Amino acid sequence: PGKLKRPHRFRAGTRALQEIRKYQKTSNLLVPAASFIREVSSLPHLLYVFGAY
Repeated sequence: PGKLKRPHRFRAGTRALQEIRKYQKTSNLLVPAASFIREVSSLPHLLYVFGAY
């Protein structure tokens, strides 16, 4: 039979740049806004409880 074709390999960083361009073009949020706001608003309490303040 014929030779097996090697899978395509991108150069280092090429795939990351493609993903950056892809996500910069989209307007949808990766993390829903409501859950993000909930997490951010709980941070000061956590910092106080664990003594980081």
